[in-house]
Amino acid sequence: AMMTIVGRRSSKRTPAVQASPLAVPPGRTIAGLGLVLAGGVLTYQSWSTIEAAETARQSGMEAAGEVLGGAGGEGARTVQVTWKAGQGAVHRFGPVPVSEAFYRRISRDGDVVARQVRVRYAEGELQKRPVIVEDTAEPDLPVRLGLGAGAALLLIGLGCLGSAARYSARGR
Repeated sequence: AMMTIVGRRSSKRTPAVQASPLAVPPGRTIAGLGLVLAGGVLTYQSWSTIEAAETARQSGMEAAGEVLGGAGGEGARTVQVTWKAGQGAVHRFGPVPVSEAFYRRISRDGDVVARQVRVRYAEGELQKRPVIVEDTAEPDLPVRLGLGAGAALLLIGLGCLGSAARYSARGR
């Protein structure tokens, strides 16, 4: 008699809805998220470098500047620059990437000898990278490579996430 009461109670209960565990491949998901994050940061940094240079070139204020020093190896030359803004405040920025041709023009045996340059900077946004007027080169190779590599990492990461989503949708 006891079994029939217990049995009836259990049969009267509505079965609890069990949530099926989400079948997401963790390796693909983590790799996808990491690649999207790394690609996004790299693409943004490269793009903002190019954008800051374009803004300063097109609408920036021009000032006389001075090169304080240079660094870098073949293909990735940078200099430190200082200039006096409109209100008389002295600003310093570096490293500023420059082309190999410009660096050869201002240096001898790796030491900077030509100090005076013209600088364009975005007024009101002095934390952005200034542009050296005499250096008319396109964005340097590391910036272009960073932009391309960032975009590639973004696409690969999105592919990993899409693959993980398809995998979980099939329920495998």
